[in-house]
Amino acid sequence: SVKTHQDAKKVGLTFGWLYLVSPIIWMLPPMIYRILNPDLSGLEVEEAYMLICKRVLPVGMLGLMLGGMVFATASSVNTTLNMAASIITNDIFKVLRPAAGHKQIMFVARLSTLLFGVGTIAIALLVPFLGGIVNVVLSVGAVTGCSLYGPPIWALFSKRIAGRAVLIITFVSLAINIGTLLAHPLNRANEMLLGALSPFFLLAGYEVFMILRKVKSGTDYQSYEKSLLRDSKAKEEDSSQNVYGLKVLSNTLLTVSVLIIILGIISSGHGLLIASTGFIILVVAFCFHPSIKL
Repeated sequence: SVKTHQDAKKVGLTFGWLYLVSPIIWMLPPMIYRILNPDLSGLEVEEAYMLICKRVLPVGMLGLMLGGMVFATASSVNTTLNMAASIITNDIFKVLRPAAGHKQIMFVARLSTLLFGVGTIAIALLVPFLGGIVNVVLSVGAVTGCSLYGPPIWALFSKRIAGRAVLIITFVSLAINIGTLLAHPLNRANEMLLGALSPFFLLAGYEVFMILRKVKSGTDYQSYEKSLLRDSKAKEEDSSQNVYGLKVLSNTLLTVSVLIIILGIISSGHGLLIASTGFIILVVAFCFHPSIKL
């Protein structure tokens, strides 16, 4: 979280710019390997990233890359499980049982985490039987992507749409997409077209309905305007938490850079390349550290 709306805007813009660059870093290695080895077929295509790493990286860097991929995946899964369990516990269970004690709340939270974790493992085991992770991601994204993200994005630019309308449109569009695919399976292009158009037409219809009712802004937007007035009068909070976060990030980068430099020193081949990568990360760590001024 951030303390001001300006900081939130900076975070959004920063992530936007980073996501313009980062897909190139992710996608180029497997695309290059597909050109180098066009004989890949079936599930071998999904191993292209690791195969290109195995081909060009020395042993130490390959282990570091593999460890980074494992821990990044584990971190993402852990965050998602905690978020899902938090929603079940705080937004559903506490509403249904407001008088529940701390032990009951913790039991529900742990049970939710366990069930979501088992479900995640089951889906991962079924992926090879569903045509591979690429087909699964594309199919799920085609059905749910626009339905889940379209209404909140629309709400950023519309004063009329309310939170309840966002939820209703999301569930209705998901029901339309899933029901249509179960009744009449479509090809990939039509899946994506259906997934994009169903929430768009529902949102456009709601917007036209509110315009015909001469509603200029919904109750949620009015509450948002009042919160802006309150925030403008409030005192700014202490920034020590932000400084602590920068220290944690920079110290982590420092540790990683030292490990990479050591790998470069002891490596029998490509030592200069590995050590240079470590020094680049070291410079970035110094730039981020709040106690060090370059």
